[in-house]
Amino acid sequence: MIINTRPKNLSQNINTLCAKEKIDLTNLHLSEITPISSKEVIESWERKLEDIESYKNIIFTSQTSASYGLEILKAKIDLKEIQSNIFCIGLATKKIIEDKGMSSILPNHPSSEFLAELILEEYPGRNLLFCGSNSNRTLQKILKNNIDEIACYDLIYSDFDVTSLNQGPKIVLIYNYLTFSFIHKAIGHKTLLEKIFVVSSQRIKDKIKKNFGNEGLDMKIEVAESPSDESMLKKAKEFI
Repeated sequence: MIINTRPKNLSQNINTLCAKEKIDLTNLHLSEITPISSKEVIESWERKLEDIESYKNIIFTSQTSASYGLEILKAKIDLKEIQSNIFCIGLATKKIIEDKGMSSILPNHPSSEFLAELILEEYPGRNLLFCGSNSNRTLQKILKNNIDEIACYDLIYSDFDVTSLNQGPKIVLIYNYLTFSFIHKAIGHKTLLEKIFVVSSQRIKDKIKKNFGNEGLDMKIEVAESPSDESMLKKAKEFI
């Protein structure tokens, strides 16, 4: 059995893929995505959006950041009039941007590190990043004083029934480090060692190994070629 841990509104594709291939999938939606609506935060956005033409690059790091971010931009400017380079990470995010009639640039490898390197080497200038409040801040750290951010959504974790995780070996799909950390706090060490965790990037695996010491070294952690559902499922199928 494969366990999907993505929020419900990001799970349609993997549900469709598993239904098509008749793969046993259990959805364990550990988090919920909610738009940020704080008046204070929105006022901080306004100041940046008033100066939108000063940004050489606009960056979306996830499907959600693209969905919410493009709506925020559309309220201020005709998307077709944006002159900035548009960057994203991942084909699913690229498709959301294309569906709005815009083109975007992908790094050769789907990671914030490679995206930052691409921008520094070929597209230097001011950057505006649309992200969630749970951003890993990789781009902010690398691009430093040349990046502003609009955190437009929250990823909220909630208590869950661990029954579906406790019952024997299973393959668990992990799309971000916070999800793994949440699971780690909720279930016992023995149960963790029974699972195979398929993670969406080498960065997540490295962070688990670093932060959980010997325990992290003992766990079975496999890395998909990319964060796409197709790639995650391909890796998971190797252990079915």
